[in-house]
Amino acid sequence: MKLKVHTLYALAAALLMTLSACGDDDKAPALKPQLPAQTPADAVKQIQHFGNVRTSYDWTFTYAEDRLTVASGKLNDGTSNSGAEYAYTAWLNYWPGGMGMTHSNGDKLSLSLGSDAHIAQMNVNNSAYRFNYIDGRLTAWEKTVTENSFGQAQTYHSQASITYSGGDLTEIVYRAANGAVTTVSLTPSLVINRSGLLPETIAEELGLLGLEHLYYAGLMGKASLHLPASLSRTITQGGTTTSETISFDYGTDNEGRVVVCNYTTPEGGVASVSYKY
Repeated sequence: MKLKVHTLYALAAALLMTLSACGDDDKAPALKPQLPAQTPADAVKQIQHFGNVRTSYDWTFTYAEDRLTVASGKLNDGTSNSGAEYAYTAWLNYWPGGMGMTHSNGDKLSLSLGSDAHIAQMNVNNSAYRFNYIDGRLTAWEKTVTENSFGQAQTYHSQASITYSGGDLTEIVYRAANGAVTTVSLTPSLVINRSGLLPETIAEELGLLGLEHLYYAGLMGKASLHLPASLSRTITQGGTTTSETISFDYGTDNEGRVVVCNYTTPEGGVASVSYKY
């Protein structure tokens, strides 16, 4: 009788261990997107714009377990007009196979990821986005904004195609909702983009103005291998074409991470961007 009791206890213990092991195997880790920085230590934590910068966002990022979890952004239009300030905070949550996001301003949003864990579709209030990737790089996007007034629906559409060469971002062709076509041609520098920074002044053409935190979270594709030395921008609208050129100068720390980017706007204004880690 004792032998039978001991045998039953042994079988029960073995079954418990088996179920426990299966439970551990079934508990998949939360999604961990590949950050654009080369290493987690290189991931930027703060971006600030100074001077006569083009419309952009200043950002403060918080990471946990090598994931971007909190992003606080503030619109910077290059002026001291405090009445035009706009700011919000985004919280990013991750689970096995997916992630979600909430905004402090109460935006109604939803998103879906592709098989590469990059954002394929996203809706923010009345704006719908679609993003395409090739070899892990963002190559095209489109945005549709629908506005309803007095029972009438008005739709605005914008889109862009993005080209790379040797891992470097080299061209963007952007078609704005007002019909203007902007072509941005970028010349790579010798500065390795160790921290996976977005090149300055082109967030709108990349479809990421105000959404830069999604890129820095690793949800919008790989970074350009080098930062640009310069770019030329040509805008055509209504039979009129205007062109401009911007050159960039970078300063790095002892680790080779870019800590400052300086440039002069075509209008002659001086702009500077600071990066902290």
